[in-house]
Amino acid sequence: MGVSLGYATVQPVTDDVRKLVTQAADELSRGRDWWTEPIHFFDDSERPGCLVGNSKLFRAGFDCDDDTFLAWRDIQFIIANLAKWASSFELTWCLSHDVHEIGTVDAKGADERVNEFFSKLAALGGHPTSDPRTIETIAEALLEKYSERDG
Repeated sequence: MGVSLGYATVQPVTDDVRKLVTQAADELSRGRDWWTEPIHFFDDSERPGCLVGNSKLFRAGFDCDDDTFLAWRDIQFIIANLAKWASSFELTWCLSHDVHEIGTVDAKGADERVNEFFSKLAALGGHPTSDPRTIETIAEALLEKYSERDG
């Protein structure tokens, strides 16, 4: 079992919002080379009406620095899209790392707890994470290096 990032709205959403967000997530899933798993929503009987999902973050058997960096990159992309949907639809998302709550994402972005948690994750890896152009250059090279990985 892998480590996952969970995300769920703290409030139920309308059917229209559910449809728009899940369609957008599906489009993002097809249009990006994800390290492990894309944004994925599912029904959760414990949170009826809420948008609930998770994404596996890490892969076993790969260089730890590379794995951490590519997981961090996907996390940043997921958070940016959750914030965009929060702004468009007046949502607040609760993030969790496996079963532990990390913090929230709303129209302003990730809260301090989320930023601190993932800053620590970024520091574990051996790749720079401060310049978006460098991040994408490194990511492209690593994704090519590991292009034979299973889906």
